[in-house]
Amino acid sequence: MKILNNILTQHRIRVHLIITIFFSLGVAKYMSASDTTYNNTMDTKIIACSSPAWVADNVYIKGDKVTYQGTEYEAFHWTQNQNPASNNSQWGPWVEVGPCDGSNIVPTVSISSPLSGATFTTGNSITISADALDTDGTITKVEFLVDGIVLSEDTSVPYITDWIATSGNHTLTARATDNDNAVTVSSDIVITVSIETGNQMPIVAIVSPANNSSFTTGENVGITADASDADGSVSKIVFYVDGNMINEDTSSPYTINWTATEGTHSLVAIATDNEGASSTSSEINITVQSDTGGGSCNEAQYVEDGGYVAGSKVQNDGNIYECKPWPFTGWCNGGASAYAPGSGTNWEDAWVLVGECGSGGGDGEPTVSITSPSTGQSFIEGNSITISANASDDNGTITKVEFFSNGIKLGEDTTSPYNFDWSGLSIGNYSLTTIATDNDNLSTTSSAVNIRVITSGGGGGPLPERVLNGYWHNFQNGSGLIKLRDVSSNWDIINVSFAEPKISSTDGELGFELAPEFSTINYTESDFKSDIQYLKGIGKKVIISIGGAEGQVRLNTISARDKFITSMISIIEEYDFDGMDIDFEGQSLSLDLGDTDFKNPTTPVLVNTINAVESVYNHFGNDFILTMAPETFFVQLGYSFYGGISQGADRRAGAYLPLIHALRDKLTFLQVQYYNSGSITALDDSFYSMGNADFYVALVDMLLKGFPITKDSSKFFPALRPDQILIGVPATVNAGGGFTGSQGVIDALDYLINGNSFGGQYSLSQNYPGLRGVMSWSINWDQFGGFAFSNPVRTYLDGLGSREITTSVQSKVLLYPNPLQDRLQMQLDTETSVGYTLELYNHIGIKVFEYTGLQPNKKASSPIPGVNVLEPGVYIYKIKVADQNYSGRIIKE
Repeated sequence: MKILNNILTQHRIRVHLIITIFFSLGVAKYMSASDTTYNNTMDTKIIACSSPAWVADNVYIKGDKVTYQGTEYEAFHWTQNQNPASNNSQWGPWVEVGPCDGSNIVPTVSISSPLSGATFTTGNSITISADALDTDGTITKVEFLVDGIVLSEDTSVPYITDWIATSGNHTLTARATDNDNAVTVSSDIVITVSIETGNQMPIVAIVSPANNSSFTTGENVGITADASDADGSVSKIVFYVDGNMINEDTSSPYTINWTATEGTHSLVAIATDNEGASSTSSEINITVQSDTGGGSCNEAQYVEDGGYVAGSKVQNDGNIYECKPWPFTGWCNGGASAYAPGSGTNWEDAWVLVGECGSGGGDGEPTVSITSPSTGQSFIEGNSITISANASDDNGTITKVEFFSNGIKLGEDTTSPYNFDWSGLSIGNYSLTTIATDNDNLSTTSSAVNIRVITSGGGGGPLPERVLNGYWHNFQNGSGLIKLRDVSSNWDIINVSFAEPKISSTDGELGFELAPEFSTINYTESDFKSDIQYLKGIGKKVIISIGGAEGQVRLNTISARDKFITSMISIIEEYDFDGMDIDFEGQSLSLDLGDTDFKNPTTPVLVNTINAVESVYNHFGNDFILTMAPETFFVQLGYSFYGGISQGADRRAGAYLPLIHALRDKLTFLQVQYYNSGSITALDDSFYSMGNADFYVALVDMLLKGFPITKDSSKFFPALRPDQILIGVPATVNAGGGFTGSQGVIDALDYLINGNSFGGQYSLSQNYPGLRGVMSWSINWDQFGGFAFSNPVRTYLDGLGSREITTSVQSKVLLYPNPLQDRLQMQLDTETSVGYTLELYNHIGIKVFEYTGLQPNKKASSPIPGVNVLEPGVYIYKIKVADQNYSGRIIKE
């Protein structure tokens, strides 16, 4: 073996080291027993080059092996930035082991995030990122290990995974495998996870009334809650009936009064502590029955699927029952085994027991009913409605008719016709009742009339001018479970996550059901469906998201396409979702090599996916909301690499672009995920990495200018409209890599929309006033983080909307600042001095503030005294100037 003899002669002092190397080949970290071969024509030891490539900046210590320029070397002592070919002399840092046979070079891999020594808190979602490279082939997978146990694997760039942190010291490693099955293990990353020692949540429970208590309509029900906070104090208790806020109490004993309305009701209390943390009590269910004692059994006998509507009365088994109002009405026509009044297994979901047959009524009580509005009507926030009632008394006179909303008295009328004008409507669901009292002080409560108040952009209408869109977890991942009705009002669209494949990723059939974990917070499928209607009733949009990181959907066949269409239509109709979000990740979309025209794709999975999504959209019509939430890898990376064109690229590079383009006229929002992303080349041909406002601005600019795919001007991807673009960001550091906090998001928005630069690297050539808003992962992580993301972003978005109101008359009103703190100014653009009245209404429409003033001259600014005493919240304002009226929303911080 001539080379071996030469090595031994030239490096006599290292004979013992080289012998050690030869005998250790079978157990070395990067070599196997079969890695060494011998050339039959030469006495030369040939090495399989299974050691990683030499990297100049890396530090190597004695015993480390590397490959460099076709030869394997071993470090003799500590070295850095000394290439092995030039530094393997007798006293150099490297020893030449032998030439390579050229069969395979092992991959390199290192963990790029988190850094060794990083600290976290239990329950944090830690994103582990790895860099892997194979100089003579491809990486087939990167496995992530925590304390030596495989956590997950990723098969495509960027190589990332998420792990929910548990307490203790942990060792993170990544293991890369190449296309020849060579394996490299990264250096260890050691992190520390400590137990959460932050603010403890308050504890709250309703102690009165008892669960399943019964009352009669018009009865005054006292609702009392107990609350405590182990590490602070309780600042307030807010009471809700059927999800509608009734009142609050700030001191113990926590008690409010509510006038009972007919039906089955759920009571909930929410306690907030001195640090803003809140907890929700368990529900208390009560039944309120009419005090008329029943009926004469003239009502028709109940029959299955009898076409019943809200308020329909039937008799069954000697009792009278009334069909509940929307959204429960549909169940009155359900199967008798489940919904037959009084006997079906779930009859109380559909019916209210009125009373026994033949028990009579009367005793001279007055009669009363609401004649306007009618059950099911919707009204626009800020408007006024007139509630009208008929009342009579056979043996006396009516002394008054009182009007109630959700059990809270609005007002009364003492003369016929009995009316009440309800002004400044706030969004929500309302149960309206009236109580008539006669001259003998006998009283009767009317049947309830249920109405909805929506925003001008809700309840099936257009979306708001500025949108905050969030994902809601149908699973537990450490961020906490949230009932839909408890979602923060900051969000305009709620993405229910996720509908997932029922059988396999390629079968096409999708399914959705409420996760079993929700039983731990006493939340049922029925509650979930009811809450969707509640959110829609207050002007929100609720859509179903498909896929996610764990739910890959790959429609390779016509059969899979058709199953997708059928199953998604069924899911959307069952839950009454407003739309769907395409959140395909992983291997869901890819391009066949040679599929070069994004306008006319030929790859079956893309053709089938386009047809499937379009078919679902067409089934529901133009009001259907369609959103997409791709990763940057599937969109902006197409500027540099495209899976159908670039020979060496991942086939998924840019694979969303044909889908986006084909559906751009139906697409409501494109909300690219600017998190958990690798670096991307922007239009200025500079690299931008996630985690800063520059990343948002540069990549959004690509969508709003358009870009040539693979920089080929003949393959130009056209720009999308600004109103179609939401910036996709993580709500907390736990939610995803690249977290910038709310300020980073606001900096990017302010530059993109208003042109106010934050001094970043990327320079815009124009701004986009119509940019629609923000998407975030997720609603749950935002609440976990105390709304530190959604509160300021919501405030910023609201501030973009004009607070100025113009009418056909040449006058204007400006009310500012909005949000307000301790002061409020009003400016009227009029030709002469003018008097005005400002009224503020709270969330249930009751006037809480009024001020009358005089503006002396044109464009003078008038201070409004007394607003500092208002409680924080959203108010409807009404301004009366001569014969003109103005209205809108204003926020008190």
